[in-house]
Amino acid sequence: MGPNPRQPYDVHAKLEDPMGVLAIALAQWETRDDTRPQPEVRRAANTAMDAIDQMTRELYAIRSRLTGEIRASDDATAARADRLLSRPAQGVSDTLTISPTDHTYCEPGLPCLAGRPFSEWIERRQGARNRSAFEDGVTGPGSRAPGPVLP
Repeated sequence: MGPNPRQPYDVHAKLEDPMGVLAIALAQWETRDDTRPQPEVRRAANTAMDAIDQMTRELYAIRSRLTGEIRASDDATAARADRLLSRPAQGVSDTLTISPTDHTYCEPGLPCLAGRPFSEWIERRQGARNRSAFEDGVTGPGSRAPGPVLP
């Protein structure tokens, strides 16, 4: 599915006329004299309310369109992520790659493993996120030096 041709929102064109009407009507209302009858000023107040209502309708239509577009975009993003996650990993084995010199793998702040299944490392990594200190034996944060090896 290719990209859809997008229609411009053209907010300025949709709101320019009612905004001009609103500005004029409010100017008439602001200069009213409440000591004498001014039916034209009262009509200007009604015109201002109508212009506000029209702009509100336009803004809600723009909001509704934008909401739909955001949902469609999020759905497309989720579908792409699902496709990427469903692909088999290329070049990744089930066992951690171990350095030939020190035979350990340590990620900063996480327990070290040597030749253990990758799934075990992931489980320990998830558990490490939930603990403030490691009882298993670790290297210090940021260290790649050989450290204690988990049983």
